[in-house]
Amino acid sequence: MPGSFTNWAEAQILNAELGGVNWAVNSTLYFGFTLTASGEAGAGAEPVSGNMTRVAVANNLANFPAAVNGLKTVTADIQTNLATANIGSVVDLVIWDSAVAGNAVAYAQLPAAKLVQMNDGLLIPSGSITIQAQPGGFFSLLVKNAWLDHIFGGVPRQIPPTWYVGYVTGTPNDTAPGAEPIEPSYGRVAFANNTVYFPAVLPGQGKTNAQPIVWSESTGSQGLISHLIFFDDATGGNYCGRNQVPATSIDQYDIPFVAANSLSISVD
Repeated sequence: MPGSFTNWAEAQILNAELGGVNWAVNSTLYFGFTLTASGEAGAGAEPVSGNMTRVAVANNLANFPAAVNGLKTVTADIQTNLATANIGSVVDLVIWDSAVAGNAVAYAQLPAAKLVQMNDGLLIPSGSITIQAQPGGFFSLLVKNAWLDHIFGGVPRQIPPTWYVGYVTGTPNDTAPGAEPIEPSYGRVAFANNTVYFPAVLPGQGKTNAQPIVWSESTGSQGLISHLIFFDDATGGNYCGRNQVPATSIDQYDIPFVAANSLSISVD
């Protein structure tokens, strides 16, 4: 079933990962159905009568086993009440953080519209729903798995209190960060992971840096850099994200820097 996180959920991820704003895990997730199409901006219209309430599912690794290679499968059955009235055709599945009202976290289009009449129920059996993080983008596979387990599994993502940002040559991917310069003056720049550096964003907005990032003056040629790289440690540590920058040659006496508000980072 094709679908996506909502803009609301994407903003929570960005504000937590880049800004340190806590997004507590939900102990329960709620699966509902809509009569009109949902989108990243929000859910479609839910049935207002007929007892088609959202289905509560405990948010744990029994129902949402740990993500592997950016993929998670829902192992719980999603079984609605029997309808007490003719509902109409439902078109989308929506996952919420509350039994009523609340925030839509993600949505998916059903393979085909399903007409629900009195005494009908809906069942999505175990293993029928898979949630996959798309390759590419800012986050590394490690972070993508961690966020899938945070949202669908109830395992809190451990947000680094400090980011260490470097730069690399080559083209990093979800698992490999690329090669950092070995020139002696090079080192990752540390800064606190808070909203001073990464101001909070609203749903539908991308994240940027409110402060410049400045490295030490180069004492020799460092090559042609292509991406910024985010780690959770000054040396070694976990590779967490990358952001492409214009290809730039770092030569002796250069002072590499990224100007404030020049990064553009999104979940999509």
